[in-house]
Amino acid sequence: SHTNHAPADEKKCELGLHRGDKLILDELAMGRTKLKAMFGDKLTPLLVPPWNRIDADLIPHLAGLGFKALSTYGWPKHRENDDLKRLNTHVDIIDWKGSRGGLPSQHLVHDLVQALQKSRFLGDDNPPAIGILTHHLVHDEQAWKFLDELMSFCADNDQIIWQSIIEVANF
Repeated sequence: SHTNHAPADEKKCELGLHRGDKLILDELAMGRTKLKAMFGDKLTPLLVPPWNRIDADLIPHLAGLGFKALSTYGWPKHRENDDLKRLNTHVDIIDWKGSRGGLPSQHLVHDLVQALQKSRFLGDDNPPAIGILTHHLVHDEQAWKFLDELMSFCADNDQIIWQSIIEVANF
């Protein structure tokens, strides 16, 4: 429901243990069941928690609810689960602590290069994919400009391969 249940002195979080794990897991199961009824096989079995936050104690239960992948922000902080793929984003294009608009392109290019370097270092022959976190409802001109520049650059470079979540996760 994208509802914050965290206390006022904590960061926003819907999938923290503030209400107990059983209630949260029941809500996730119910939500997935509703979406599966609506979209059938077109539904991607990926959970993207609101605010990119989920308590680590909930993660081992997600595969049992039918989720095959989890996407949060940053490099995984939680123990990997063989039943659940991690498809995180690594570059957030919004300046949340400043203008609350798009970050300058040079800043984002720097972040993207760093993420790609870390991915290559971590992945050997099969580096993890890099995700770009977008927030279309709050994009300003700078955010759209960066995405346009990035997509144009990628379209002109045959060394860059964009993959869908389904391809990356190998569902």
